Amino acid sequence: VTLFRIDRDVDPSNRTGLRMVVSRGESIPAPNHFQGNTATVITEPDAAALVNGIVTGGYPHHLVISWIDVRPGIRQMAKMLGIPLTEW
Repeated sequence: VTLFRIDRDVDPSNRTGLRMVVSRGESIPAPNHFQGNTATVITEPDAAALVNGIVTGGYPHHLVISWIDVRPGIRQMAKMLGIPLTEW
């Protein structure tokens, strides 16, 4: 799966005012412990590093999940639009 977030960037030097974060993982079968749509994902890098990066980077904690690897398209979009992209 691909994990993705686009968010506002408070860096005044970023003319777009946006930033993106993307990572990869694998969805595995697991019981649903919450109401709503959930997925259990083994992330690359490990989950602790990803969560630490998201929290220390100031990103909101909800990410979009794509069931296929769309990172190449996200990289291309970020480059075309001049939006900073962080990959974990």
